[in-house]
Amino acid sequence: DTAAPAAHPWTVKFHSKVAKTIATHGGEDSATFRPKISELVDQLEVNPKQFPKKRGPLKDARSANVTFADGVVWRAVFTLDETARIVKVHSLGPHDEAYADAIRRI
Repeated sequence: DTAAPAAHPWTVKFHSKVAKTIATHGGEDSATFRPKISELVDQLEVNPKQFPKKRGPLKDARSANVTFADGVVWRAVFTLDETARIVKVHSLGPHDEAYADAIRRI
């Protein structure tokens, strides 16, 4: 399902370690990631709820798949601040690492 664009798009904020990881790999428009991080940000700004909710200790979080250049699927784990309409990306990395980092940061 595609949501209609909201009157007020969501704002995406990266945890400092996530921002550093993105910068290390060439920035938001780097072809290192598929989709590019800038494309993921566009999706999150329009409809972050298109991504599935997690279970267990991350039941308040959602995640999006991002494929790294070597073909390994990474996860971007984030939460939503409904009132402020902010998407907080807590972690970005290979599956287990991303979830472990998110548990520590949320």
